[in-house]
Amino acid sequence: MTCKKKGSDLKKRFIVFALCASTLAGISACSNPSEKARLAVEQHLKNQKIQDLKLDLFCTNPSFPDKAYASVTVTHSFANAEGQPQKEYLGYILKQDGREWRVEHSATYTKEQQRAMDLVAGVKN
Repeated sequence: MTCKKKGSDLKKRFIVFALCASTLAGISACSNPSEKARLAVEQHLKNQKIQDLKLDLFCTNPSFPDKAYASVTVTHSFANAEGQPQKEYLGYILKQDGREWRVEHSATYTKEQQRAMDLVAGVKN
């Protein structure tokens, strides 16, 4: 009987450890600036029928610490003429709101860091 109890205690400890580890992973993911930026864009697009949203680039400009650029690939829940899920490539200028980001306005889509930094600075090319 004591062998079963020891095995049972070990299982309980493992489960508690796994729950703690997953909770810590979730907390650290939410504190990541790029994850917060992705969530801000997701919130901005909440009324659209989105199947998936992938952050392609998150970039800040040291000259404008309260602003950032985010580009995303959005997969909609409807298909194009070929029957493939419709994809859209979007860019946004974000503004820091406390510890969170919020979408300030849309911008040109880019995956180039220098171009993103220019967009944050307001440089038009």
